[in-house]
Amino acid sequence: MGRQGVTGWAPHEVGMGGLWFATGLGAAMVVYAWIVERHNIVRKHRISDCGLVLIFGATMVMTVVGDGPKDALEWFVAITSPIIFVVALWRLFHTNAPE
Repeated sequence: MGRQGVTGWAPHEVGMGGLWFATGLGAAMVVYAWIVERHNIVRKHRISDCGLVLIFGATMVMTVVGDGPKDALEWFVAITSPIIFVVALWRLFHTNAPE
């Protein structure tokens, strides 16, 4: 007798779960930066930028691997995500530079 009735997760399901986890973690980092972190403005911006990189990086991957037709909002997000992603990475690299 084999392993009847036992099904594993498909690679697509694992990947999409990881993308949703990255999106949720990024959103939590942005919320933490704007609600909890109050004293250090550089740290606040760095946490927020890390969250934005996670959110929009996952959004770009979801747009590429997603199936089905896309509506106007999804096309808008697909076009603006790389811009926000690059700007957040640029700010992360420049706030880390020694003065």
